[in-house]
Amino acid sequence: MSEIQIITKDQIEDLFHANYKNLCMVAVRYVDDLDLAKDLVQEFFVYLLNKQEQIQLRTSFEAYAVRSIKFTCITYLKRQKGKIIYQSDNLPETAFDPFGLIEDENLKTETYTKLNTALKNLPTERRKIFLMSNVEGLTYAEIAEINGISVNTVKTQIKKAYATLRTELFAKTLIALILFLKKGN
Repeated sequence: MSEIQIITKDQIEDLFHANYKNLCMVAVRYVDDLDLAKDLVQEFFVYLLNKQEQIQLRTSFEAYAVRSIKFTCITYLKRQKGKIIYQSDNLPETAFDPFGLIEDENLKTETYTKLNTALKNLPTERRKIFLMSNVEGLTYAEIAEINGISVNTVKTQIKKAYATLRTELFAKTLIALILFLKKGN
């Protein structure tokens, strides 16, 4: 059985300096906004400072902090759920061709337009789930938790999104989409 560790107020400043940067990197992975990530990490340390006498760690502080930041970010995203709707100006910039698959600039523009149109034509919730998975890099479980749906619903929506995109796009465009979306993961 693990030894229980209690954090003192004197340790919190040292823990802040030792872990702040890494925790910000964890948070930015979820919220995709550095300033927001910094705010959430700072809020975690304020919470820690206010509740430190009630917190008993059974793992390392680093593991506890990473898990806390993850859930803080997921909670934040849940609260923002009603406000997040991917519109045309929020779609990923897919004109970027990281693997040089499309040499002709006109073809690149045409491909981007077709892809953007196909993404816009997806039902709103399906598009949101698809982009959360493929652009934001969230896991199916994270998407399910944020949206208050089951993991199977997430899988089904992503599968249907790919099927729709496959029928609407040329094979070369779909390959470019998949390679582009997976480059960040």
